[in-house]
Amino acid sequence: MIQICYKSNSKIMLNVLKRFLQLNKYSNLQSNFEDSFLSHPNYPSLYAITDTLTLVGIENIAAKVPKDQFLELPASFLSIYKDEFILVEKTEHNVFITNENKERKHYTHNTFVSDWDGIVLAIEGNLNQTKTSKIDNKFSKYVLLFSLLFIFYFFNNYQGLNLIGVLGFLLSFIGFLLGILIVNEKYGNNDDPIVSKFCSFSENTSCSSVIKSSSNLIAKWFDFSDLPIVFFSTSIVLQLMNEKFLLIVSLVSTISLPLVAYSVWIQKVKIKKWCVLCLAISIIMILLSVIELFNSTIYSVKVVSDFLVIGVIVLAIWIFIKSYLTKNDSLTKENQNLKKFKRTPAIFTSLLKPIGHYDAINYFNGILIGENYKPINITLIVSPSCSHCHTAYKEALELYKSFQDRIKITILFNVNPNNPNNNYLDVIFTLFYINKKAQNTILEALNDWHIVRMKLDEWLLKWNNSVDDFENEKIDLLQQYNWCQENNLNFTPVTLVNDMIYPTDYSLKELKYFINEIEEIKQVV
Repeated sequence: MIQICYKSNSKIMLNVLKRFLQLNKYSNLQSNFEDSFLSHPNYPSLYAITDTLTLVGIENIAAKVPKDQFLELPASFLSIYKDEFILVEKTEHNVFITNENKERKHYTHNTFVSDWDGIVLAIEGNLNQTKTSKIDNKFSKYVLLFSLLFIFYFFNNYQGLNLIGVLGFLLSFIGFLLGILIVNEKYGNNDDPIVSKFCSFSENTSCSSVIKSSSNLIAKWFDFSDLPIVFFSTSIVLQLMNEKFLLIVSLVSTISLPLVAYSVWIQKVKIKKWCVLCLAISIIMILLSVIELFNSTIYSVKVVSDFLVIGVIVLAIWIFIKSYLTKNDSLTKENQNLKKFKRTPAIFTSLLKPIGHYDAINYFNGILIGENYKPINITLIVSPSCSHCHTAYKEALELYKSFQDRIKITILFNVNPNNPNNNYLDVIFTLFYINKKAQNTILEALNDWHIVRMKLDEWLLKWNNSVDDFENEKIDLLQQYNWCQENNLNFTPVTLVNDMIYPTDYSLKELKYFINEIEEIKQVV
């Protein structure tokens, strides 16, 4: 197992991984990948990456290849270069690498290969990506938001509407959107590939490095990244009230130009990286300040006080929102650490408990889903009247669909067949009968009951039309019921994984994190 060590923020490796998934058209799996990867017990090893890729259904391979095979590698892959974890994008003559800080560098083939250690992690590209993307959805939401705000702006200011006023409102809205992107970058929520590409189009640009730099700190509770969203929110609110407030917005922009210059100086001299988003904000501030050149209005105390009041209100709201974002970010990290602990194989396997007389299950006429030779047998002991059993069945079926080459499902019942008042006995007897006489339809019958959740009369009308006497089925059910009583299994659902009782502290869908460990236990036994 190759361990990847770095001194950066714990989430920073995701910058490379997200971009890698985007290039291979797996943007829709980014959220699932991030959650599983950050909570993987072996994070941040190469094994954690490959295991998580497999977990979310992406075929992958990690290997060390000879340098003379570099030209035969895919157009993009992950690697280690000069002790840095990187994304490699290969063209006919050039190599572009992106590191964890989203810094992009350019090399010739020979220059790159000379210092390259040959480690490659490649994945199968997604050929079935959907046409609708998150980017399109976000763009549509922004257009809708602007349309609604502009309609309000138009009807509130139509008598004095002019081109400069409309341009000022448009600039303020663009600044507001850029402020949102800056906040997303700060809290690691930016999954827009277009923004990522612009923020790292050269080795001298890195929005993340600038936005998260300690040089941006103004006060303990406020920094430069907060200014755009506060200022432009205030600007939009004021212009919605009266378009004449654009003049005070322009004046404040002019006064803020030294701050803009200071921001540029920090990027050039102290951080030595350029933030494209920050530079775009600077340009908007300069354009807004130009409006002041065409204005000869003397500002009243009321106009200035209105700006200050709205600004303070917006600032207070933002500080509240920011505290929530900060707390949420902290809780997310804590939750990831707890998940990592919970998903540690040693913890999981220590909670598995052996079941007595397990071999008896092989002689029951249980309902089998999958091939009998599969190494992992999930045994569900359920009751038709148990609502929690529906969830257990659904989770087991999803696992089976994801790991058909390794998993089979056996369904047993813990129901007393001698209870004449149980209206659900006919469901069990019918399922047993279908399993014997029409096995190709058993999965549909189970799905109708547990997933579609047909009503009892409706389900029996569809499936119980072939036999009136279930004497053999009653014998099968009694054997299963007695075995459950012998093992003190007085509740449903009960889940067994091979010959072990699955721990109730884990949902069945979490079994996917321990497939390898279960197989190893099976091989040892």
